[in-house]
Amino acid sequence: MIAPHKGIHVMIDAFRDVPKDKAELIIYGVHNPNSKYVKDILARIKRMPNIKFMGKFEDVKIPYSRIDVLIVPSVWHETGGPLVIREAFATRTPVIASNLGSIPELVRDERNGLLFEPNDPKDLYEKIMRIVENPNLIESFKRSIKPPRSIKEQAREIERLYREILTR
Repeated sequence: MIAPHKGIHVMIDAFRDVPKDKAELIIYGVHNPNSKYVKDILARIKRMPNIKFMGKFEDVKIPYSRIDVLIVPSVWHETGGPLVIREAFATRTPVIASNLGSIPELVRDERNGLLFEPNDPKDLYEKIMRIVENPNLIESFKRSIKPPRSIKEQAREIERLYREILTR
């Protein structure tokens, strides 16, 4: 979803100084075309040839097949670990994300991705450039990504916990 609390503006500000021939930012998300925020975002990226807005997608595999790293620039406290990070890890896609809310429970800084200070485009830019200048980090982070548990595995874990509690 393209909304102010998701921090897309932070990501665009960070990407402004990334060399245009070194990286491309692809933005996916459902949006309200009448939203002032969305109109502002679209107007800003019109002048930035290395930023592409793709909009909505039907098959979750499509965005991840087109990116090397996912950026999650949230400026609010995500709870329960954002689904988008779980999707990225299911496809072994490293993540650069805000160090906020439940995000650091999933993104382990320097292990499966990088964390940056929330609402800080300069810090995000530095993390992006670190990947751009050291692309071998992507493979290193991929090796540390543990795929999310399946629903069946999660159900077994919950059953195990209930049994353990009932036997006390």
